[in-house]
Amino acid sequence: ARVPNGTLITNSTLDEVWSELHKCFNLDDKIEAVEEFNRLNKFKKRGVAVVPLKYRLGLGGYQGALINVSSTDATVQVTTSGAESGQGLVTKVAQAVALGLGVGLDKIVVLTNSTEKIPNFTTTGGSSTSEECVQAALLACEELNMRLKPFRDSMPDATFEQIIAAAFRSTNLSATGFFAPVGQSYFIWAGAITEVEIDVLTGEQSVLSYNLVYDAGQALNPLIDLGQLEGAAVMGLGFCTLEKSALKLDGTGAEQTLGTWDYHVPCSKSIPLEMNVKFLDKTPNPVGILGSKAVGEPPLITAVSTFFAVRNAIAAAREEFNKDDTPFELDSPLTFEDTQLNCMVPLSGLTF
Repeated sequence: ARVPNGTLITNSTLDEVWSELHKCFNLDDKIEAVEEFNRLNKFKKRGVAVVPLKYRLGLGGYQGALINVSSTDATVQVTTSGAESGQGLVTKVAQAVALGLGVGLDKIVVLTNSTEKIPNFTTTGGSSTSEECVQAALLACEELNMRLKPFRDSMPDATFEQIIAAAFRSTNLSATGFFAPVGQSYFIWAGAITEVEIDVLTGEQSVLSYNLVYDAGQALNPLIDLGQLEGAAVMGLGFCTLEKSALKLDGTGAEQTLGTWDYHVPCSKSIPLEMNVKFLDKTPNPVGILGSKAVGEPPLITAVSTFFAVRNAIAAAREEFNKDDTPFELDSPLTFEDTQLNCMVPLSGLTF
């Protein structure tokens, strides 16, 4: 099979994701429970929705790395061109260099990036910078390992510190790596089930549960990736149900939602009451860096399940008050106000 632009779909794990999603989170039971809740409650309605994800990610950037090994204590100083912005890039690079050189993580020091050290690189973004910087650092490790091989061969039982002490007078212990993939891409597969509850009189929404199965390949750091998946889900939830921009209709087109009083971002009350994330097991990415896959933007899209769950809850309200099950159109973001208005509760319905 191919996507619309002609790219061949390879290494699909969607069947495994879909099977795991249903097995772990009992979609059929959730649907049955939601229907029973809606039958028993007039002014509170629940909805559940499930969505699959196919996300094509291209490694299109170019990133560099510089490694300097100190002769005094064999400390390994690492600089990459990627900017740490909370995505765990520094930690992943440190772990990769420790793996690449065969040393302990305590030997690695990751320094702040600087154009004095690495002048040429692309932006940090697109969910792939951590991977690309890891690969650039591994290429620098390969260069260093090649230079240190004669010393390791002649001193098979020596520590890394002893190898460096023997090598530094005759060997350059600075190495660079540059990773610029061309046409390298892969697909990310995931699925999410979300259950919500709405107040049909106020439009207030509560996300009761958000359940995600995600194929991260061989995760570079599972704990960091877990945080990225959870954060992306909440960010996507805001995109789908809260963050509505409004412009003035006076001919100026000026922005009306200039602050959080009018433009609502996710907060502590927006986070799902229950959040479960499961990585798909034993699915290393054959074209990824160390078998990994990106975890930045793709999981954000699975939060669209929240939109559809709210929509299903609204449909239950319309059926309750108007006996109307005809299709209706809703736009994103589906705010509290939009939710309340679309429930279409008549005055005659305001009785117990």
